[in-house]
Amino acid sequence: MPLGLCLDTAHAWGAGYDLANPHGVARLLADIAAGPGLKALKIMHLNDSRAPCNAHRDRHWHLGRGAIGLTGLRHFLAHPWLKPEAAIMETPKQHQGHEWVNLLVARSLVPGMLLLEAG
Repeated sequence: MPLGLCLDTAHAWGAGYDLANPHGVARLLADIAAGPGLKALKIMHLNDSRAPCNAHRDRHWHLGRGAIGLTGLRHFLAHPWLKPEAAIMETPKQHQGHEWVNLLVARSLVPGMLLLEAG
């Protein structure tokens, strides 16, 4: 059975991959390419982070409102080597309105990608 990989943006950020910086994105994608390969990257957990880069903390946050930021997420997701089939948002569920705002932001970041909300 083929191997599939799920990339979590907040986990990568917490592990020290600066997704808001082209060099950090290139380092992450090079590490994936050297490991399971970029074709194995099938799905993404899409979220911002409340923690600083390389904090080794998993603190999911609303898209564009955290340390990665809207510009960082946009640049990361626009990288030509990054072609996941779907994304699952794992943002806080403080209020129903937050889910709609996060979905609208996600759709603006990744047009045409299947987006799901983690239940």
